[in-house]
Amino acid sequence: MCKSDSNKTHNDSSKKYYFLGIIQKKYLQTYIGLLHFLSSITSLLVGNYLFIQHIALGYNDINNIITTTFHISTLFSGLTLLPFWNKVQSWQLATTSLKDKGLSASQMQNFNRGRGVICMIISPIYPLLYHHFSHSLLQNEIFSRMVGMVVTSICIYQYILIRDYGKVLFVVYGASRLGYSLHLLWEGSLFNLQSNYPYAITFLEKEAM
Repeated sequence: MCKSDSNKTHNDSSKKYYFLGIIQKKYLQTYIGLLHFLSSITSLLVGNYLFIQHIALGYNDINNIITTTFHISTLFSGLTLLPFWNKVQSWQLATTSLKDKGLSASQMQNFNRGRGVICMIISPIYPLLYHHFSHSLLQNEIFSRMVGMVVTSICIYQYILIRDYGKVLFVVYGASRLGYSLHLLWEGSLFNLQSNYPYAITFLEKEAM
């Protein structure tokens, strides 16, 4: 009986501290944290450069290498935060307390998850697809509708996270991707959607900056 209890305790400990029973989670999170730091810094620096070039100065010529670097680093920055999902900050630097705003710590944490994690994951998806996937794949209805369903589902989840803090803020953090994804489900082709609305993907790309 004691041996069985000992094995159970050991198994529980392995699940708590080890990933797949092999790698200690603290080391895994350290490496992921380092990757998050590097990708975030890259996204910040390159994003500011692109913002100045294309938003502030109005240049329309987009350097594919630079924009790809920005979108990939943004995507990685969001993805590498997923292992720290429960550690996303549940507070806000403001003169008004959460209590005065009528918000709980969990609601504040969900808002930070929606804008600081989910938004960074979904923002680069369409620009990366259009820059690097072949026309034949973009024309494929099955692939296109799968992309539309995945992004739509993520956007709906993002709205659920954000709504308690302020439903209107979803317009800033996810509404454009949701609208584009719903239209994609109707249209059935990423290629046709881009052909019919050439400025839509340009808007999504610049919005990500």
